[in-house]
Amino acid sequence: MKILKKCFLLAICLLGLLVIASCDDTNTVFYTVEFNSNGGSSVATQTVRAGETAVKPEDPTLKWYDFVGWYTDEKLTQEYEFTTTVVKNVKLFAKWQPQNVEKVIEILDVEKPAELLLYEANKKEKDNKRTEFKDLTVGYVVGDDNPWVFKPEVSFISVDPVTGDWEDTTVLEWEYVVTVYVLRDTLYQPLESTSEYLDAIDSKKASVDFSEKAVGHHFKVEVYPEGLIEKQLEKVEEYTVSIEIEVVDGYNAYTALDLAYIDNRSGDLGGASEWASFKETNGLDVNYHPAAVIFHKNIQVTVNDLPKEFFYQEGDADLKASDSDYARTLGSMRDYIDIYSHVFAGSETFLILGNYFQLSMSTLPVVTRENNEIKAEGTVISHSTLLRFEGNENGKAHVENISLIGNAPRVQNNLKAGGTILMKVKGPSVKAYNNIATAIFIAYMADKTFSPFVMEKCKAYDSFNCFVYNWGSNKVSLTDCEMKDAGGPVIIQDHVDHETDGTGGYPACTTITNCDLESYVNGQEGWFTVVQATALVTPVIAMDALFNPFGKSILSKNTTNELQYFNFICINKSGESQSPSTVKIQGTLKIDNLDAFDYGATSTKVAAVSTIASQFNAPFFQTSAGGAAWTDAKTGLFSENVSSDNTGNPVLEQIIDPTNAIYQGEYIGLYYLGMMIVFEYGSVGATHTHTL
Repeated sequence: MKILKKCFLLAICLLGLLVIASCDDTNTVFYTVEFNSNGGSSVATQTVRAGETAVKPEDPTLKWYDFVGWYTDEKLTQEYEFTTTVVKNVKLFAKWQPQNVEKVIEILDVEKPAELLLYEANKKEKDNKRTEFKDLTVGYVVGDDNPWVFKPEVSFISVDPVTGDWEDTTVLEWEYVVTVYVLRDTLYQPLESTSEYLDAIDSKKASVDFSEKAVGHHFKVEVYPEGLIEKQLEKVEEYTVSIEIEVVDGYNAYTALDLAYIDNRSGDLGGASEWASFKETNGLDVNYHPAAVIFHKNIQVTVNDLPKEFFYQEGDADLKASDSDYARTLGSMRDYIDIYSHVFAGSETFLILGNYFQLSMSTLPVVTRENNEIKAEGTVISHSTLLRFEGNENGKAHVENISLIGNAPRVQNNLKAGGTILMKVKGPSVKAYNNIATAIFIAYMADKTFSPFVMEKCKAYDSFNCFVYNWGSNKVSLTDCEMKDAGGPVIIQDHVDHETDGTGGYPACTTITNCDLESYVNGQEGWFTVVQATALVTPVIAMDALFNPFGKSILSKNTTNELQYFNFICINKSGESQSPSTVKIQGTLKIDNLDAFDYGATSTKVAAVSTIASQFNAPFFQTSAGGAAWTDAKTGLFSENVSSDNTGNPVLEQIIDPTNAIYQGEYIGLYYLGMMIVFEYGSVGATHTHTL
């Protein structure tokens, strides 16, 4: 019985084992082990049989962090051991430790260089037309003598690798990708860095140094910063700046010190030793004289940018503390100083190319002593010049596409009479093209030069003196120019050496073509007092009454009738006289296709009137419509015809016909005391609103 019982129990156990064995494949329990990498690379979830252990996966990665381990709680306080058997679903969390890495510099944005934006803005039409160049089509030029910088404006950020936070930062040095293309036929083709057109490319300065062989060719330059991320490189054109240029023979100027290379004086010429010393002190090459100076930004010339000898200083032998003008003269500019002088020895050409940028001398002090003579304040006339071109008549000077700001605006006081002249030329031919001159004592002065002095598409405004001064030159011309608001006449002409030279001296001749010239003055401007021309105003106003009955006038009033203006186009006078003179002179002013104002040299009618007027010691007139008359300033205008009555007394023919040419035309010339004064000729009652 006991044996049977034991057998029965054994059979029951065996049966249980069989049952368990038969359920092994269908009833086994499995659990999941999930990995949360907390921002790192993903790790696959594992399926683990109950009672077994998970396999430790390969460590995940995370930029700027080191992997520490897997933890069972989100707070990362309990590290998981992979020897632990799995008896339930498990979720593990990665723990990271920041690497010891500095903040990362990345690129946020790329903009055009500030100078390129200014260049593009200056080439556009303006609301203020006085700041708008006449020709907006001239392309950008670059010199070959030194590197040209074309660096983008890059916005850099500093990124915290731990938090991802960023902030703007300044980077002083960066690498740039610079690509140069040359224009062949109509297509731009990329150049190798070893091209014969290139001397060097500096990737840190983003500069290109063109070779001499590049002169005369057109190029396109593209620049973008290194370090763009992959997504930025996919649209790299948005981070690239580019410009099309022409290379010329010359020096690229960025500062006022660079302008010292304009001056090439040597030997005993005034200013030569001063400039040589200045250049040496400032590390400039004394012996380098470029064929052109090219602007690449606005430049302000200050006292510190020029030789100190150009200004009165403490300790100067000719300036004493006891001098009555000591306080105002100390630090002032000396008279007859040519700041930048280029001397032409032969037929070379010298260019100043502005690229639509600005050259300002607004902060330079005025002249307070005329030729080092102590004079009363406000009575000094300046002879100092910013740009002086002289020498061989076969030389050619060009000043183009630049805005020039002076230190002598039109004012009623006299203090700006010591302002600086912009340009004075004697010898070489000169062409001023597409310039704007503002607040300059005299803009352009032909200094007894007999080569062509050409102003084309130039603008000038707000001058203390005049815009054009013709000192005995016979080839001065203005074409397509606009010049408004001089403190005196638009043009001053002088017949030079007419008494001392046996050949008759040097009369001034100026030709005007398609120009808009205005200088509405009333005689209260400072210029009239300084040159003692206030005496002109009264007879001008008086003579106007001769024309009023015929509906004509040279005067216009402001809207409140408080001031009377006359548009003072030109005065032609004796070169020796600063004020009106009785000396008989010559000279020519030719406006468009109208009759020339020339004392009757080309008009028999004007010549006849001149002869009669001289007999009666009377002023005479000429209009641009061909009219001519003389007057005794009391009874009216008289023709060139004079007959005699039975007693031999002269019979004068008075002009009372309103259709006569003397009452027609756009301009009228007054020949008075040996001078020739030209005004705009208009209608009675005209008004003028004067705004500077």
